[in-house]
Amino acid sequence: MIRRSQSFLSQFYALTDFVCIQIVFLLSWWLKFKSGWIPSDEPLPLETYTLWSFVYGAVAIFLSYFYNFYTPKRKKDFLMSYLS
Repeated sequence: MIRRSQSFLSQFYALTDFVCIQIVFLLSWWLKFKSGWIPSDEPLPLETYTLWSFVYGAVAIFLSYFYNFYTPKRKKDFLMSYLS
């Protein structure tokens, strides 16, 4: 059953990674410019930060697909892959 839905799972993992990247970018913007924990002179606009978070997220997902990060790693025949 998992092998049949592998493409859906790969897309789900990529989407989850993209959402996590967006959340981390928003949290880092808040930490740097709004929390007061890290001193900063002039805050960067949230729109600029959001734009670059989308660019970074898209590049990260593209490179992950390019380097086969989301391809299944399961072996079809464990015994034959172990012997070879």
